[in-house]
Amino acid sequence: TGSVIAKARVTAGNAQSSLPAWSYLFQQDQLSTKHAFILGDSGVTYEGATIRYASRGCCELFELDATDLGIIRCQNLVGYQCVSRHVGALAAQVGMDLQQVKERLQFVHDSLIQEVSLSLGSWDKPSSHLGCTLGLCYKAKAGTFFVCELVMLCRTEPHTSWPYFACFHRDVTHEVPVKRLLEAAHPTGGFEQLVREHRSSKPAVFESWDIATNCDGGVFHYLDEKAFDVWTGMVKDALWIPGLDAHPTKSRSLDPDPDRLPDWAYTVIQGGLSDQQSFTICDNGISAEGLTILYVSSGFRDLFECNASEFLGTRSCYQCIDTQVVMAAHTLGMSVQELQERIQYMHKYFVQQSAEQVGFALLLACSRSGTLFVCAVTLMSRTEQATAWRYSTLLQADVTNEVGIQRLIEAACPKGGFDQLVQE
Repeated sequence: TGSVIAKARVTAGNAQSSLPAWSYLFQQDQLSTKHAFILGDSGVTYEGATIRYASRGCCELFELDATDLGIIRCQNLVGYQCVSRHVGALAAQVGMDLQQVKERLQFVHDSLIQEVSLSLGSWDKPSSHLGCTLGLCYKAKAGTFFVCELVMLCRTEPHTSWPYFACFHRDVTHEVPVKRLLEAAHPTGGFEQLVREHRSSKPAVFESWDIATNCDGGVFHYLDEKAFDVWTGMVKDALWIPGLDAHPTKSRSLDPDPDRLPDWAYTVIQGGLSDQQSFTICDNGISAEGLTILYVSSGFRDLFECNASEFLGTRSCYQCIDTQVVMAAHTLGMSVQELQERIQYMHKYFVQQSAEQVGFALLLACSRSGTLFVCAVTLMSRTEQATAWRYSTLLQADVTNEVGIQRLIEAACPKGGFDQLVQE
């Protein structure tokens, strides 16, 4: 972790020491009110995106306290679900029928979620779409409703490969009144036209900066730096061991008991499922290259004879044996192509298991010294309680004495009985 952080700081030091004036102007005057924005996970549900960071300007705009943030999705906090709890007051304010207001709120919400989804793309290929829409939000302390412009994009933090969601907020009630928004919020009401007209009223420079693909602008250095800080905080959560010291984010936790990991979890890690407490903590999304590793235990480093800096922020599926494939093929008495196909077969099985709440797989792995071994991997998908962050924990054990390498490779094909071998 220290190596990744050091690398990020060096890069930041070589970048511009301050944001150019137009970057500040862009964020403060064109995209947001009082520099209001959030950073969140690059995933969305009906309740919106999970908030990982909210700027001070965001807290001021929505009249929130920092303690309100951390484990909640945005629409529960300030958007549709929040506004719906006060729909009676809203209907009275705009002089519309209660049921009609409910239906139009739903229309606005559906349009917002659709725009967020377009902005996110997929986990491995963030979208280049710059999202822009209008939403109806609520200020808790004043009890007032306002029309909020939301400008959204998805980026990948360059040092950790964490894809994150950024959303800027601007109060545009003086441009689009609350009642005007609700009147347009139905299939034939011209809602999309209203959004287009509002967006076209912005300065032409808004379109010419190519925000979603610009990697060098000061705004993006700033966002990436904030995203890196958020990611580092999540890793600190994962590294924390109950009983050794105070939890770094204890104030955010809703659980008064600091021992968030139950005794059985330690028992699982220490006995039977791993060698020397070998485990990794990863993001919950998987690609053909495996899972993004955020933390490796000392047991993992011992098992694979590696340094943490070799894995942190990278994707891995224990296929660190490319340089040994020729030698392994010769030892096993098969062609290099056939061995590669069987390794790929095991990898596909691993990917399939990673989609389960609890999964188990066998893989051919390699230590730094070049020693091949059969690695049993237990996968568990969990949700961190204080932040609602979804992550995967992988426990590794060397089971070569139980499942020989020859037997593993022979079974790794459609008719080889691989699934039966794993179950045994």
